[in-house]
Amino acid sequence: VGMNMGKLFGTSGVRGIVNEFLTPEIALKVGMATASVSKAIKALVARDTRVTGPLIEEALIAGLEACGVNTCKIGVIPTPVLAYLTKTLVADVGFMITASHNPPQYNGIKIFDGDSLSYTDELQNAVEKRIAEGNFELADWRAIGETTVSDETHRYLNLVKTAAKPKKNWRV
Repeated sequence: VGMNMGKLFGTSGVRGIVNEFLTPEIALKVGMATASVSKAIKALVARDTRVTGPLIEEALIAGLEACGVNTCKIGVIPTPVLAYLTKTLVADVGFMITASHNPPQYNGIKIFDGDSLSYTDELQNAVEKRIAEGNFELADWRAIGETTVSDETHRYLNLVKTAAKPKKNWRV
């Protein structure tokens, strides 16, 4: 199936019904294309609680590894936390697998740069172009990326504790 330019990325990354629009093949290609465009060495991948999250996550990571990117899976966290951790943990790129408010059959991939910012239209277009052309910078088999798993929730909780200073003690 040929991909039309400008149809892959919307306002919040790639988003659609899983296995209708957002297939593992698309997630794989997003990983390979983003790695090729960004020349990333380290990536973070997080997801929300959707049933399809692990499927999309594994395909995305396979694409990153194929291009030599070392990936850290940081589990289920909110999107702003992934953005924050991408910068804090000095990653080149961060991926959030979520479709936010959409129904459960949807999922998506939102990309952040090393400064916690969403990928610009320019970068998203470059990723789309790579996918459309099938132009991926695959690593030699000796240089494929490795994946680690790390629970980074404590960093977020510490941030919240230092940022929020209630004037009285609340009991929940």
